[in-house]
Amino acid sequence: ATGAAGVGGGRARRGAGFPGMWSAKMFWRVRCLAALALLCGAGLGAEPAAGAEDAGRKKLDETLISQLYQNVEPVDVEKSRELLSKLQIAHFEFEYDSIKGRRQVGLLPEDVQDVIPEAIDVAATRTFPPQEPGGKMIKLEQFPSVNKDVVFMHNVAAIQAIATSLKIATADLSQLLEHREQMDVLYEELHRRLALEADAQAVERRKLAEAEAEKARLQVAKAKAAEDEGARILAARESAEEKRLQREDELARERAVLADLSERNRTLEALAMQRETAEAAAQQALERAKELSERRTLLERKLEEKKREADVSRAEAEARAKALLLRETKDIRERKAAAEAEAERKRLLETVSTIMDRLGNAVFYVLEEPSRVFAFVMSIVGLVAVTMVSREASAMVRRLIEASIGRPQLLRETSVSGGWLSRLLRILGLYVVVDLFGSLLAFFRGGSVTERESVEAHFADVVLPELTKERVILAARISKGARHMKAPLRNVLLYGPPGTGKTMVARRLAEASGLDYAIMSGGDVAAVGSDSVRQLHALFNWANRSPKGLLLFIDEAEAFLASRARAMSEETRAALNALLYHTGTASSRFCLVLATNRAEDLDSAVLDRMDDSMNIALPEAPQRQAILTQYMLQSFKPWEDAPEGKAGSSGLFVRGIRRLPVGEGLTQDEVDKAALKMKRFSGREISKTVSSLYSAALCASGSKLTLELFWQLLHDKLDEHAEKERMLGAATGVDRDGLFGVLNDVSSGELTADDSPPELDMRSKKGGARKKQAKKKG
Repeated sequence: ATGAAGVGGGRARRGAGFPGMWSAKMFWRVRCLAALALLCGAGLGAEPAAGAEDAGRKKLDETLISQLYQNVEPVDVEKSRELLSKLQIAHFEFEYDSIKGRRQVGLLPEDVQDVIPEAIDVAATRTFPPQEPGGKMIKLEQFPSVNKDVVFMHNVAAIQAIATSLKIATADLSQLLEHREQMDVLYEELHRRLALEADAQAVERRKLAEAEAEKARLQVAKAKAAEDEGARILAARESAEEKRLQREDELARERAVLADLSERNRTLEALAMQRETAEAAAQQALERAKELSERRTLLERKLEEKKREADVSRAEAEARAKALLLRETKDIRERKAAAEAEAERKRLLETVSTIMDRLGNAVFYVLEEPSRVFAFVMSIVGLVAVTMVSREASAMVRRLIEASIGRPQLLRETSVSGGWLSRLLRILGLYVVVDLFGSLLAFFRGGSVTERESVEAHFADVVLPELTKERVILAARISKGARHMKAPLRNVLLYGPPGTGKTMVARRLAEASGLDYAIMSGGDVAAVGSDSVRQLHALFNWANRSPKGLLLFIDEAEAFLASRARAMSEETRAALNALLYHTGTASSRFCLVLATNRAEDLDSAVLDRMDDSMNIALPEAPQRQAILTQYMLQSFKPWEDAPEGKAGSSGLFVRGIRRLPVGEGLTQDEVDKAALKMKRFSGREISKTVSSLYSAALCASGSKLTLELFWQLLHDKLDEHAEKERMLGAATGVDRDGLFGVLNDVSSGELTADDSPPELDMRSKKGGARKKQAKKKG
């Protein structure tokens, strides 16, 4: 009755402690109540020992309770436990405490309001004793406080919920223990049965062994009996013994039939795999024989190639003689060029002085009045805007019209400006401003016209072997002279491994000769199919209309100019005949430059039309050092002993990548050592290596290329290069670059008979062994 009264009517009462807080005495009451709940839970099943007098008092109390309280319902104890778990107990100091600065533990009204609103009482007025002696009483209105009885009753309900959960958990634990005991019994029974089965199998194996031993013993006895008693008795015993042994064998096979089924299936699968392996080996042997035949044909072709290379060597000897003559006259040309440059410099200084004087007078005239300054600035802005818009619009219109009606479809790139379309645009006046801007840009960029038009200037940053570079420059001079004299142009064949710069040499050759250039790929001819002949006729007709002359560069020429002795489609054969038709006689309008990795595959008629053949081989050690230094200086800032003038030209309005710094220890000697290690690397592979170094340095700490990072990435690239050569060598049976890379190393002195690649030695030994085996079989 007291507890119910606390829950129902305790809101109007105040606690004995400080108002608005839950004092420490309440926690001692909660702890006592928890102990009481445990004791009550333990005695739930006990029978009451009260007598008749207690029963009468209980009945009297129930009557009183039923008269006092109405609409009684049970409390949700789980909800009370959930509400109490959300309350936050805090340490605090009360402002109007009689003991100043004392810290208390309890519940704050604002925390209880959010969780248990019915536990908050609000008093209209509340007075507190003064803080100082002789002061006035402190009076607060609408003062909130926590009803401890409500919170206490929720604690009783939560403890009942915890006691119920504990009882359920105890029952579950008992069930789990019983289940474990049952599983232990089942495990012991299973272990006993497995032991019995193992003993039975051991007995069976022992019987089989005894039968085999008995069989061997009888065979020995049979042999002795045959010697003593003769063939007749031996035959009879053998017959009887065979029957008995046959019976025993049948019994043994019946006992082991189940065990043999799985083994028999595995044996059948193994036999099937062996049969497939044998068939695959036979197929590989046939393919190997076919490969040997192809290699024999390849060797014959290489012999023919060596004969052609002998002719090329003679031509190279003549070129060396001409180069020697050019070197002897080089000093004279340099002195003449220096004198011309000095005269041109003086003329240029006088021109600049005159221009600056006139510009100064114009500036003073403009600055006299502010309106003139504004008009001048707006004029400059308008001129620049008109220049840029006119140039971009004319270029866009020219490209659109050329793409639709001008340029042949087989071309991938060309420097031809459009012929009649360019003249039409000039008549309209759209090229006037563009040409003026281009002339000024050329004037500020690079010095005199004579220097920029010189042939050597176009090959200044091209790294090639000395003799090859001299031959290329000589061919450019011959083409330039032939263009001026309207003489027939010479066709050139560039052959060598991939990535050695054949396309770049063709472009520079066209620029140095003063010719327009057009680039196409041999693989594009097969893509157009039956229309290839018409496209080639249109291409050569377009080349004949070039006003400056045209250098037609055909990359991957072996794609449609292969030998007609091989099997090829009718479209490819027709395309080859069309090209031969247009190149039967030398022309002063266009010339051909063919690039191929396999010159031996070209048709003999195509080779006959080539006037010069140049082997663009892999770079030697000096060339690798120059190429690596040039690419490094284009991507990184110069180091201490870096050579000057290796990073390429960088003039007005020329954009480049942001060059990164290098760490200490990275010198020119380290770069040269790295280039020496990059044997049989092409120019393209060196460029990709420097690109990887730049990417790694960009992601490194401080965006700097350190010496450790430089060598780490270089070793990775060397391993990748060796792995590529190994894979390509295993696939083709020859080195990655065929004879190109090996002959290049031998000629440069980097590769001798003692340090040749072990793959070549192994292949030569295997080839000799195969030839001996073929002779024996023959």
